[in-house]
Amino acid sequence: MNNGEYWQKRFELLEQAAHQQGVQCYADIEKQYRQAQKQLEGQIAAWYQRFASNNGVTLAEAKRMLNAKELAELKWDVNQYIQYGQENAINGTWVKQLENASARFHISRLEALKLQTQQSIEVMFGNQLDSIDSTMRNVYKSGYYHTAYEIQKGVGVGWDFSALDDKQISKVINKPWAVDGKNFSERIWGNRQKLVNELNNTLTQNIILGKDPQKAIDEIARKMNTSKTNAGRLVMTEEAFFSSAAQKDCFDELDVEQFEIVATLDSHTSDICRGMDGKHFPMSEWKVGVTAPPFHVHCRSTTVPYFDDEFDAVGERAARDEETGKTYFVPGNMTYKEWEKAFVNGGDKSGLKEAKVEKEMTVEEIQKQVAENNIRIEALTSEYSQKHQALENALLFGNEDVDTLNKMSQEVQAIKADLNDMIAQTDVLKAKLPQESVQNVQAVVIEGKNMIGDVDYTNPDLSKFDHVIEKSIHAQGFDGNPSVVEYEDFKKAMEESGFYAERTYSANTQELLDEYREQLYNGKWYVDCSEGGAQYGQGMYCASCYDLANNEQMGGIGMEMSHYQQIGLGRGNGFYYTESITLQPDTKIFELPSGMKADEYIADAFRNAYMRKFASKEQLAQVEQYIELSEQISNLTFTESSEFIDNLYQKRADASIGLESLIKASLTAMEDATDGRTYHGLKNPGVLVTEMGYDAIKATGHGESGSYTVILNRTKVLFCKGGSIYGN
Repeated sequence: MNNGEYWQKRFELLEQAAHQQGVQCYADIEKQYRQAQKQLEGQIAAWYQRFASNNGVTLAEAKRMLNAKELAELKWDVNQYIQYGQENAINGTWVKQLENASARFHISRLEALKLQTQQSIEVMFGNQLDSIDSTMRNVYKSGYYHTAYEIQKGVGVGWDFSALDDKQISKVINKPWAVDGKNFSERIWGNRQKLVNELNNTLTQNIILGKDPQKAIDEIARKMNTSKTNAGRLVMTEEAFFSSAAQKDCFDELDVEQFEIVATLDSHTSDICRGMDGKHFPMSEWKVGVTAPPFHVHCRSTTVPYFDDEFDAVGERAARDEETGKTYFVPGNMTYKEWEKAFVNGGDKSGLKEAKVEKEMTVEEIQKQVAENNIRIEALTSEYSQKHQALENALLFGNEDVDTLNKMSQEVQAIKADLNDMIAQTDVLKAKLPQESVQNVQAVVIEGKNMIGDVDYTNPDLSKFDHVIEKSIHAQGFDGNPSVVEYEDFKKAMEESGFYAERTYSANTQELLDEYREQLYNGKWYVDCSEGGAQYGQGMYCASCYDLANNEQMGGIGMEMSHYQQIGLGRGNGFYYTESITLQPDTKIFELPSGMKADEYIADAFRNAYMRKFASKEQLAQVEQYIELSEQISNLTFTESSEFIDNLYQKRADASIGLESLIKASLTAMEDATDGRTYHGLKNPGVLVTEMGYDAIKATGHGESGSYTVILNRTKVLFCKGGSIYGN
């Protein structure tokens, strides 16, 4: 019998696979929201363009009835909506409302707009329900079969059992499980009605207050984003439940008597998961939220079979099934597809042997098998990348029919399943090898200083660097080594700083991935952003969270990592590694507010810092006045009166008298004198922030984690040995 670590490793991989299905479902839902939002913006803009005068519509004008031509056009649209609803089994109540509207002879302009916008919402939520229903069925079915596969492979013997049918799955999927007595379908339609009401209220209020149509569009975008976040929370929580339900039902089918909680993935973000980790219970005490996951929103805990005894791979459990049928040896290298073909619904077992003790593999044999598996992973990754790109092109250019697209999609998913299974097998083999020791490294921490105007980038000592960002980081001493520490030390530092982040990198071979990791710890610092751009300035990007108690943002980091792993896979990189990152408590962070353009905001901050540094004592008060007026101008909404705006600009012009040379010098200091141009461009925002002495840039409001962080000073960085502490 394999030990507890085997079960934990295998079932953590199962949970990750189920979690990934939830992440992919949420990605599909995000696309649906983007499409719906684009439609809504177009509908509102077209409506205002048609009925507005001076970019506004009064409530009286909005309530004016459509004329005969306008009514005919609307009814044509409504009839199309009805046909779509009937063909796609959309919400029956909404179809009835549409039928009633089609029969009316008096409809106001505002009612017409609300009908059009609600149709977009109804279609979106109908698609959302289809996506979630399909995903949860796949999560349950896949989880059930893979649980059986892992258990039978783990104990070394297998026997037949019946395949799941749609009726069984529907019974599980449609049964409410939460305390509110609602299933996910009812929750989705509840969210739909709430969003419809909010959008209708927004449109009406915008008209009553005579606001610009863009205000309505912006407010609707905000409400759509909130609804999208709620949908993501629903998807990931439902995925966790049905993954757990599949395990329970399979445990029951295979007569597992006790189960154990494994909270590795979330044990450090939730007190309840940390407390439940390692506890085991009889199957009769399985109760979701009490003894079994999910314990909370975004819960990623899982369960494993628990055995009191440690016996051979055959013996007691091989004999246990003799009454119901033969038992067969399940080889350690048997793939899931081979197992499914043999044991689900009495498949072909030719070539399988009677259960007997399997000889332990030597280290050399394991290393050889890992090498062979890596070759297979490279081949599968290449095949996946080619097939995936072909599917993307077919979807983009629309040159294939639906049947062909479905076939192409199935091929891509089949290759992905084989790839995931091969990676999982290889990880299990690697766990049996003597682990290479990653040395603990304690960095010599360098504190940044104000170097504005002091760095000579033409200095020959800096010529060995290819990028200005590397030169500025070297000038500050920020390019020393990071710290690489054990989990306990990492956790302590993480709690002290209140900061957690992750970064994924990928490669097309294991050797190249190991090389990247070695470089990251000891050599090249990935700051030039030559691939992917540098939206917030050059530096090392990571998805980050500054509130460790915010489970939604912490869970969002996992979504971001899954996204980048998928990008790597699409590029043919089947090997990836995710780092856990935290920072020293005294890290100096430059905060970039949400919605601000990095180049403009950081340039203004640099100019202000330069003027404060080089102003004479006599100029300091005037400089502060100039900076204050500049900030007021930056904060203008341009809804202010022309007189107020003109007056503010005049005040700043007056405040600049006598500071002209200082202002010009600050602009010159921003120029990149190494770019080879006659008229130099500006330095990258990351360079400017480094010169100001900051260790990192916090880009608020980016991504599922709530922020991206651009790290500049790697001596302030701590990596956790072993990679992502949440299994991402």
